[in-house]
Amino acid sequence: MAYFNRGQADQEIARYEEALRLDPNNEEAHHSLANALLRQGLPAEAITHFKAALALKPQAARTHYDYGVFLQQTGDLDRAFAEYEEALRLDPLQAEAQDNLGVALAARGHLPEAIAHFREALRIDPRLLRARVNLGGALAEQDHLPESVSQFEEALRIDPEFVGARINLANVLSREGRFADAIPHYERALRAQPGDSVLHRNLGVAMTRVGRNEDAQAQFELAARSEGSGH
Repeated sequence: MAYFNRGQADQEIARYEEALRLDPNNEEAHHSLANALLRQGLPAEAITHFKAALALKPQAARTHYDYGVFLQQTGDLDRAFAEYEEALRLDPLQAEAQDNLGVALAARGHLPEAIAHFREALRIDPRLLRARVNLGGALAEQDHLPESVSQFEEALRIDPEFVGARINLANVLSREGRFADAIPHYERALRAQPGDSVLHRNLGVAMTRVGRNEDAQAQFELAARSEGSGH
C-alpha cells in the first residue's frame, strides 16, 4: 500500500510539472506542486514553487496560508506569522489561518492576542476542533479554568474519540480539584493510549486525592513499569 501511495504521489507531481511545462505562469500548478512536494518530504523544492505562486498571484490568500504552515513547521515563526497575517488581510474568514496565527502568537507568549484569534477561528467555524483545543489550552494557561473545561467538553461533544482533548480536560479538572470527575477521563484516555506513564501517574494522583489509595498504587506501579520500558 505504501508503494502504491508513493506511486500516486509521483504521478501527482508529474502532472503538475507537465502543467507548468505547458504554462510556466500557472499559479495554481505552482501552489499544488509545492504542497505535493511537501507531502513527499522535499521542502527545498517546495519553497521554490510557493515563491513562484506568490510572485504570480500575491493576492492568493490560501497560498500565503499554506506557505505559513510550512514555515511554522520548520520553526520559522517570524515568517510564518507574516504569512498568516497577509492571508488574513486578504481573507479574514480563513478559520485555519486564524487558528495558526493564534498558535504563533501563543508561542511568542502573547496569550491574550492568541485567545482572540482562537475565538475568531471558532466564530467562523465552530467545529474546528484544533482551534477549540488550542483555546482551551490558552485559557488554562491564563488560569481561566472553568471556561477551559467548557472548551474541552465541547470538543469531546463533537468528537468523543479526541484523546488530546480528553487528556487536557482531565488535567484541567484536576487543577480545579475535581479529581472524581477527572478519573474517568484519564481511564478512557488510557484505553486509547495504553502504557502511557504520564497518564498512569496522573490517574494515580487523582485516585489518591479521592481516597482510592490501593488503586492509586497500582497506577504508580504501572507508570514505573511503562517508564522502565521506554513508554
